[in-house]
Amino acid sequence: MATILEVARRVQRGEAPPPPIGRLLGFVLKEIEPGRAVFEMEAGERHHNPMGTLHGGIYCDLADAAMGYAYAATLGEGETFTTVELKINFFRPVRQGRLTAEARVVKAGSTLGYFRGRWKPLVYTVVLSGVVLAGVLVYGRFGVQRPGGNPMNDSRFMVDHVRLESDKPFEDVAKAFERQLGRFDPDVAKPLIAGGDVEEARAKIEAMAGPSGFMLFGTTDHGALLRLVGQKRKAIQYVVGNPLIALQMTQHGIRAGLYAPLRVLIYEDEQGKTCVEYDRPSSLFGQFGNDRIAPTAAMLDKKLEDLVTTAIR
Repeated sequence: MATILEVARRVQRGEAPPPPIGRLLGFVLKEIEPGRAVFEMEAGERHHNPMGTLHGGIYCDLADAAMGYAYAATLGEGETFTTVELKINFFRPVRQGRLTAEARVVKAGSTLGYFRGRWKPLVYTVVLSGVVLAGVLVYGRFGVQRPGGNPMNDSRFMVDHVRLESDKPFEDVAKAFERQLGRFDPDVAKPLIAGGDVEEARAKIEAMAGPSGFMLFGTTDHGALLRLVGQKRKAIQYVVGNPLIALQMTQHGIRAGLYAPLRVLIYEDEQGKTCVEYDRPSSLFGQFGNDRIAPTAAMLDKKLEDLVTTAIR
């Protein structure tokens, strides 16, 4: 079985047809070697969007082709890959002319490869050492699929981070925070695992919640741990949540369990102010794009905000 690099070189020599997408859009493979590939195409009116400029998808397709071949050229016989992320920024429109996309592998691991793309639309020099000068900047990552193996996917999402300050002493805020929490007893799950009474277990869990509706799962005293490196700080991480609230999400998407329970950090900063920080739940759970999870996540936003503001008030 030939490697992708060997097949690509046959395409270059005219001994094999280019991939269908290349024929459709007019991509031409100009150069290829392990970790590097160069594609060209003649952009024209047939590639325009309604505004009369080159459609953004054309940039993405050409970039994907260049980066894909650069990475594929490093693979062995029988190995293949798939794109797991491609990010592209547009800085200058193009209407027609020759586009050249050059891709180089920045880092190739056993599961992911990282790339930078260099573009030369018409006479523009676009990317130099990763700095955008004009035109387009593109980065990509590809996941390799080896025979008999499973791909690793990598994604990014935006998180809303909340930070509040208080003039109240650290100890007062921490105590006020803890007073609103119940205590979770992990033994409550043992009867369920053994096939015990579901409603009895539910009642026990409901009774564990504090005034805030949350219960404490555990703490980490980061301030005490910092003494190992000679620092004296006040900082405690709290793991808080409610299994019955979590169930309203995990029954619709088990991956929501990654962020249930939640985490809150209370610490004293260098100016002596007490600070509380946490990630807004709806932004954490929102990455899953599940409309059945979103209402519960929004409810958690409100409950966690109430818990924190009560503690610092």
